[in-house]
Amino acid sequence: MASNFYRCLWLIEQLSPNKAKTFRELDKAWQNSWLNEYKEPLSRSSFNYHKETIARDFLLDIACEKGTHRYYFSNPQLLNQHPILAHLIHNSALANLLQMYQGLEDRIILEPT
Repeated sequence: MASNFYRCLWLIEQLSPNKAKTFRELDKAWQNSWLNEYKEPLSRSSFNYHKETIARDFLLDIACEKGTHRYYFSNPQLLNQHPILAHLIHNSALANLLQMYQGLEDRIILEPT
Protein backbone atom coordinates (compact mmCIF):
# COMPACT_ATOMS: atom_id res chain seq x y z
CA MET A 1 0.00 0.00 0.00
CA ALA A 2 2.64 2.52 1.03
CA SER A 3 4.83 1.79 -1.97
CA ASN A 4 1.87 2.30 -4.31
CA PHE A 5 1.18 5.64 -2.64
CA TYR A 6 4.77 6.78 -3.20
CA ARG A 7 4.71 5.51 -6.76
CA CYS A 8 1.61 7.60 -7.40
CA LEU A 9 3.32 10.65 -5.90
CA TRP A 10 6.33 9.95 -8.09
CA LEU A 11 4.16 9.83 -11.22
CA ILE A 12 2.34 13.03 -10.22
CA GLU A 13 5.69 14.76 -9.73
CA GLN A 14 6.92 13.52 -13.11
CA LEU A 15 3.87 14.94 -14.86
CA SER A 16 3.44 18.08 -12.81
CA PRO A 17 2.42 21.12 -14.89
CA ASN A 18 4.56 21.78 -17.96
CA LYS A 19 6.26 18.39 -17.67
CA ALA A 20 4.39 16.30 -20.25
CA LYS A 21 6.33 13.11 -20.98
CA THR A 22 6.14 10.14 -23.29
CA PHE A 23 5.87 6.64 -21.86
CA ARG A 24 9.49 6.07 -22.88
CA GLU A 25 10.60 9.16 -20.92
CA LEU A 26 8.59 8.02 -17.89
CA ASP A 27 10.14 4.56 -18.16
CA LYS A 28 13.66 6.01 -18.24
CA ALA A 29 12.90 8.19 -15.20
CA TRP A 30 11.36 5.19 -13.41
CA GLN A 31 14.47 3.09 -13.97
CA ASN A 32 16.50 5.80 -12.20
CA SER A 33 14.01 6.30 -9.36
CA TRP A 34 14.87 5.46 -5.75
CA LEU A 35 11.50 3.69 -5.57
CA ASN A 36 12.62 1.18 -8.19
CA GLU A 37 15.02 -0.91 -6.13
CA TYR A 38 15.71 -3.47 -8.87
CA LYS A 39 15.77 -0.92 -11.72
CA GLU A 40 13.03 -2.76 -13.59
CA PRO A 41 11.29 -1.15 -16.57
CA LEU A 42 7.92 0.51 -16.07
CA SER A 43 5.24 -1.81 -17.40
CA ARG A 44 2.17 -0.48 -19.19
CA SER A 45 -0.08 -2.29 -16.73
CA SER A 46 1.64 -0.64 -13.74
CA PHE A 47 1.45 2.76 -15.41
CA ASN A 48 -2.27 2.29 -16.13
CA TYR A 49 -2.91 1.07 -12.57
CA HIS A 50 -1.21 4.14 -11.07
CA LYS A 51 -2.94 6.42 -13.57
CA GLU A 52 -6.33 5.05 -12.47
CA THR A 53 -5.36 5.27 -8.78
CA ILE A 54 -4.34 8.92 -9.22
CA ALA A 55 -7.66 9.67 -10.92
CA ARG A 56 -9.62 7.94 -8.16
CA ASP A 57 -7.68 9.11 -5.10
CA PHE A 58 -6.37 12.53 -6.15
CA LEU A 59 -8.97 13.47 -8.80
CA LEU A 60 -6.16 14.21 -11.27
CA ASP A 61 -6.78 13.01 -14.81
CA ILE A 62 -3.82 11.92 -16.91
CA ALA A 63 -4.45 12.31 -20.63
CA CYS A 64 -2.38 11.46 -23.68
CA GLU A 65 -1.70 14.08 -26.33
CA LYS A 66 -2.43 12.70 -29.77
CA GLY A 67 0.43 12.91 -32.21
CA THR A 68 3.21 13.36 -29.64
CA HIS A 69 1.96 10.61 -27.29
CA ARG A 70 2.90 12.76 -24.30
CA TYR A 71 1.09 12.25 -21.01
CA TYR A 72 -0.07 15.29 -19.07
CA PHE A 73 -2.68 16.37 -16.53
CA SER A 74 -5.90 17.49 -18.18
CA ASN A 75 -6.87 19.31 -14.96
CA PRO A 76 -3.57 20.65 -13.51
CA GLN A 77 -5.34 23.45 -11.63
CA LEU A 78 -6.27 20.86 -9.00
CA LEU A 79 -2.62 20.59 -7.99
CA ASN A 80 -2.72 24.21 -6.81
CA GLN A 81 -5.94 23.65 -4.88
CA HIS A 82 -4.48 20.90 -2.69
CA PRO A 83 -1.60 22.29 -0.58
CA ILE A 84 -1.12 18.98 1.23
CA LEU A 85 -0.72 17.15 -2.07
CA ALA A 86 1.75 19.79 -3.26
CA HIS A 87 3.72 19.30 -0.02
CA LEU A 88 3.76 15.51 -0.47
CA ILE A 89 4.92 15.84 -4.08
CA HIS A 90 7.66 18.27 -3.06
CA ASN A 91 8.91 15.91 -0.34
CA SER A 92 8.80 12.95 -2.72
CA ALA A 93 10.85 14.87 -5.29
CA LEU A 94 13.35 15.87 -2.60
CA ALA A 95 13.70 12.26 -1.46
CA ASN A 96 14.32 11.23 -5.07
CA LEU A 97 17.06 13.87 -5.43
CA LEU A 98 18.71 12.85 -2.16
CA GLN A 99 18.72 9.23 -3.25
CA MET A 100 20.19 10.12 -6.65
CA TYR A 101 22.93 12.18 -5.02
CA GLN A 102 23.77 10.09 -2.00
CA GLY A 103 26.37 11.81 0.09
CA LEU A 104 24.71 15.21 -0.21
CA GLU A 105 22.19 14.64 2.56
CA ASP A 106 24.64 15.82 5.21
CA ARG A 107 25.17 19.07 3.26
CA ILE A 108 21.51 19.97 2.76
CA ILE A 109 19.66 21.84 5.49
CA LEU A 110 15.89 22.05 5.37
CA GLU A 111 14.29 25.04 7.00
CA PRO A 112 10.59 25.51 7.71
CA THR A 113 8.85 28.05 5.49
